[in-house]
Amino acid sequence: MTPPLSIRLALREILHNRTLLATLGLAVAAGTAALVAIGALGERVERALSNETAALLGGDIKVSARRDLRSWAEALPEPLRPSLSVIEMPTMAVSADAQRLVELKAVGSTYPLYGELRVSPQGKVGPPPPGSVWVEPGLLQQLALKIGDTIGIGYAKLQIAGTITREPDRAAGAFSIGPRVMLSAHDLPATGLIQPGSRIETILLYRVSVDRVTELQQQLESRLPPGAGIETTRTGIEQTRGIISQTADYLRLTALAGLILAAAAVLVAVEHLAERSAVSVATLKAMGADSLLITTVYTGVLGMTALAGGGIGVTAGQLIQSFLPKLLGDLLPADLPVASHASSFQGITTALAITLAAGGYQLWRLARTSPIGVLRAPPEDASRHTWVQQTLILLAGLGLLIAWLSNDAGLILIGMSAILAALLVTGVCTVVLLRVLPKITNESGITLRHAVLGLSRGGPRTVIAITALALSVTALLAPLLVRADLVRQWLIQAPADAPNHFLIDVQPTQRDDIEQILARHGATGVWLRPMVRARLTHLDGVPIREVATPTPRAERMATRENNLTFGPPEPDNELVAGSWWRGQPAQPEISLEQEWAELFGLSPGSTMSFEVAGNQVTGTVTSVRRVNWESMRSNFFVVFSPGALDDFPRSYITSYRIPADRAQALQTALLEKHPNVTVIDLGVLVATVQEMV
Repeated sequence: MTPPLSIRLALREILHNRTLLATLGLAVAAGTAALVAIGALGERVERALSNETAALLGGDIKVSARRDLRSWAEALPEPLRPSLSVIEMPTMAVSADAQRLVELKAVGSTYPLYGELRVSPQGKVGPPPPGSVWVEPGLLQQLALKIGDTIGIGYAKLQIAGTITREPDRAAGAFSIGPRVMLSAHDLPATGLIQPGSRIETILLYRVSVDRVTELQQQLESRLPPGAGIETTRTGIEQTRGIISQTADYLRLTALAGLILAAAAVLVAVEHLAERSAVSVATLKAMGADSLLITTVYTGVLGMTALAGGGIGVTAGQLIQSFLPKLLGDLLPADLPVASHASSFQGITTALAITLAAGGYQLWRLARTSPIGVLRAPPEDASRHTWVQQTLILLAGLGLLIAWLSNDAGLILIGMSAILAALLVTGVCTVVLLRVLPKITNESGITLRHAVLGLSRGGPRTVIAITALALSVTALLAPLLVRADLVRQWLIQAPADAPNHFLIDVQPTQRDDIEQILARHGATGVWLRPMVRARLTHLDGVPIREVATPTPRAERMATRENNLTFGPPEPDNELVAGSWWRGQPAQPEISLEQEWAELFGLSPGSTMSFEVAGNQVTGTVTSVRRVNWESMRSNFFVVFSPGALDDFPRSYITSYRIPADRAQALQTALLEKHPNVTVIDLGVLVATVQEMV
């Protein structure tokens, strides 16, 4: 059976223009591969979160707070008591020669409620046996240890019994300030880490049948202590899923850099194709072919090229995404499910859409070629006039594509505005450059002069090609620039003599000795400030739950546990309203940070009440100050007047600066005598942030 005339003509055109179309197809393949790789990986992560909701949450219901909830849980009626209690906190792991900030996790005997905890070399396990710990492999490398060695956690000496290879309720290790160390709740008291003011998080987990989740949630919500939150399998990982989804959307839009380049290649290639085919089309028109046949033939040529390029891109993208989890390691959940065909369909559809949007107008003009073209070529100005229309059609196509990929109207407007602005700037710069370069290189060698003349004579296609390349390079470099700027901006803003370490969890009985140790080793900028954990309860006598919070940040600040101090504020805090107290006022006074004052509409004369260890303390705001957070000193949002919090449990905190060559010796001296304190090395913290980004 003879193929239809349109197919035979399309195949002839493909063979005749195979080099040009191969270049076009490879450009489409590159853009499609980037889009498919990112889309498929994002889909796999989202499906992993959906498939393992209970395991990632840790249970069917999760109650958590940045305080010790164990006594509250024990006082609950038997049916409301949790199936498992978990304590998490930052602390120091100490070996014979080094120390490392770690994330400690103390788990009960029923851990994990869902999923599998896997440890090397044991395999599937439960909590560590008493007297031992499971650790992440990175800690062994950082402290030069091996399985069977002993590490110090607080006042306890524990044996490393295995390395964690899978922790079910930890979606990713990207958000950690240090490696995980897991121990049995039985060993937690021996560490001596739970002290007044300790920075801990309690997690209470419930394993119940599906039909009891809502009922139990309602019963617990009516009894929750202040500052505690409750999550279920329906809502527990929405925030994580949202972060993953936003990241995937951002990366998909970044992948448009390849598609922009592909679109430019299609524009130039189709324009060449139209020029080369003009006489053939005019001949076909002279022989009786109509515009529909011409449109069908050349749409088929572009469509088959786009499908071939898209197919290659989809294959390459799927291969790339299969290797990405290995490159990203513990930044992703383990055992990701296989990707569906959705990303492949998206890639093929995008390849077709970009190709037809970039070449559609040129094809329409080609189909309208007059038979007289056999004898006379069209005016050059007519060809140049089409670039404006082609560009507008391509921009409309990119806008629809962004809408499809992001499903976000705001992002569409921002994306299209950015593309239009970038097109305008780079286009104008390119035109100016092409006019100036021939004059600059007029006295240069013949090779350079001819190259520049060739560029300047390229007309609109040269402008389009250079502009597209500039846009693509910009889109590819943007994540790198943002990544570097996130940390560099902070480093630039931090003063040269800013503290490079923080010391927390210092108990009152340790204060004097620790001050002497810091002084002996040459630490500067030391000011051990009292820190009291408290919860805001009233503003101007109104319960905080009845106070309108204008922003999500204000709501978080109103409901979270706060760190208070008393005494003078940091010397570099700038007074913006009111006046400092003198001596020790008879009634508690408060100096409030400016952002807090603005968020809640507070000013000198306002009152604030806090709950501290079950007791109430109320102070009057007498000053508002601007805090220089970039100073990296131990600043506080709320500072009480001297003596106002003397009767409440407290710990001490300080920042300090010490040369790098003396930091390790100081840290060792501190932890040998006071193993409960926690040293935060800002250099290590910045390195962790860089790795995360």
